[in-house]
Amino acid sequence: MTEPEIDQLRLKGGYVAGRAQIRDVRAHKLAATLKDPVENFGLSYELQPSVSTAYDESDSEDLSFVIEAEYALQIKQLTRELGDDEEPAPEDFTDLATVEVTVAGLFTLDLVEDDRRPATEEVEAYSRSTGLFALHPYAREQIANLTSRIGLPTLTIGVLHMGTGQVADQ
Repeated sequence: MTEPEIDQLRLKGGYVAGRAQIRDVRAHKLAATLKDPVENFGLSYELQPSVSTAYDESDSEDLSFVIEAEYALQIKQLTRELGDDEEPAPEDFTDLATVEVTVAGLFTLDLVEDDRRPATEEVEAYSRSTGLFALHPYAREQIANLTSRIGLPTLTIGVLHMGTGQVADQ
């Protein structure tokens, strides 16, 4: 996502941001698969989260929505030792592990007398911007926990960049 795109999401989701409260966060999926390591060579990973939203704009009684953030992490390992000034090529890596984490947040809307119900597109924009930022620390913790439990060095994924909504490289 580009910086103008994330800015548009924040503007569109601003009405929801002023009224939403996070009430609960739960893990919906925690999975890790490890292949046999080649040697004690360097690791790298690829990750970008995806977001989905459950909200019914037509239900005037339900003032809640659920944001689900899914993280599919592919961990790769170098297959050989590199020289001092040598940069690795894509073929120098092999798949080592996959980690899948899905966290879900229950959000409520604190609407006052004259407030209108947000439109679905406003809630979805909030989910892809502010909502993802709210859930990201929970996913980071679960990824760190799962990588250490499968015997890899604890992996703390990067924070989300405000300008792009993308995970920072470590």
